[in-house]
This record gives sequence, C-alpha cells and structure tokens, in this order.
Amino acid sequence: MVSGVNATLERTVRTRKEPWISHAAWDEASARASSDSTHMTVTRTLEVLLASYGNGAITIKPGTPEAPGTTGRHVVNVDSAVWEKAEEQRKRDGIRSMAALCGILLHAYAKQNISLTVQAAGTIGESPTRTEHPGK
Repeated sequence: MVSGVNATLERTVRTRKEPWISHAAWDEASARASSDSTHMTVTRTLEVLLASYGNGAITIKPGTPEAPGTTGRHVVNVDSAVWEKAEEQRKRDGIRSMAALCGILLHAYAKQNISLTVQAAGTIGESPTRTEHPGK
C-alpha cells in the first residue's frame, strides 16, 4: 500500500486522452474518490496516480493482471508531462498500454491497495515585517 503520496502537478497544460479502461475499475474508483477524504474526481485521482507512478512512488510488480471486466472509452484531461512520464515508466515496466496502466492503477485504488493524501505547503502574503504607510 502506498500512503502519503505527494504528487506535485506543477504544470497545468492538460491534454485530452481517451483510454479504454475497465468500466468496473472506473466506476469503483469513482465511487471511492467521491467518498474519500480527498473528494477528488476520478479524473484528478487518475492524474495523481499517474504522477505518483511516473515518479516512482507506486510500483507495479511484473505479471500484475489488468483490471477485470469490459472496457470502454473514458475521456480524461491529464497534464501532458504527467502522462509522458508515466508512459516512459510503463514501457520500462513492460505494461502493454497506457489504457492498461490506467486500469491497473484505478483498480488498485478502488480495492484500497493505494491511498491518497493531499498536502499543502507554501507562503501567503507579504513579509511579516509591517511597513507603515506614509501619512499615518
């Protein structure tokens, strides 16, 4: 189980993809995503899963079966860099296609073999030193 995945989606150039994914995996992952603590759509969940896979936070053992059930086209808009990095890793891992990878990841997420957490960090506002305005 992968816990505390910290996938950074820095670029927002998203490309429309239409992978053929198991309906069962899609529907089950969608149900989990909407009730999970992250409350993300299944498309955003898939993007985080692909980013985490491409960054090495999720590994898929050789011989892992593809998601069961009939497949259908699902439209997703995914960050281009995330898709490309996951595709490079998929080829190294010998997974037959991006559609198969998406199905495997969504199926594993739906079966709770992968968990997502959302983290935020940063600085907001001006420096803590207060500057007086002229005339006050």
